[in-house]
Amino acid sequence: MIVQKHYLKMKKLTLKGGIITFSFFVVFFLVESICFSCKTVVVRGNSMSPMFLDGQKIKIFQDYYNNHSIKKRGDVVLVKYSRNNNLLLKIIKGIPNDSFSLLETGREDNKWNILINGEIVKNSIGYEYVIGGHKYKMLKSYVDDYKGKIPKNAYLVLGDNLDSSIDSTVFGLIDFSNIITKVDL
Repeated sequence: MIVQKHYLKMKKLTLKGGIITFSFFVVFFLVESICFSCKTVVVRGNSMSPMFLDGQKIKIFQDYYNNHSIKKRGDVVLVKYSRNNNLLLKIIKGIPNDSFSLLETGREDNKWNILINGEIVKNSIGYEYVIGGHKYKMLKSYVDDYKGKIPKNAYLVLGDNLDSSIDSTVFGLIDFSNIITKVDL
């Protein structure tokens, strides 16, 4: 009799727990659905190759950063650039307060690696970003001006294919307000 009562009590708790879990899932799903919706867009250009290819369809979270204010290193994002009417697809490689420097590669004349927090920055398949010329000058000015720290509300964004990318090596660090939304990986 005692065992039977315990069994019935546990069965009620399990049923209640299941309903609570299911209710939480439904509420969580609805809240997440309300917070942002997905939209499909087509990649144009090869600045994000090999991660994304020209003509590839990707999903973006519309209004993602209106509800999720933290932009993280590694987020793939769409950014505004004043000299381009189209949004640019980039990867956040440096965030506020990261240490930021350039290191001569020693392999080629006047070629430099980008370092974030003492680590050489690499693309999605592990190739090091190597810059020179005007790209080096652009980033070097930020390293010098901000004494090797990415300032508050500023981000370093790069393409996956640095050789053909309009990114922070061309226009410098960007303000958080120029990061429009996040891409669904």
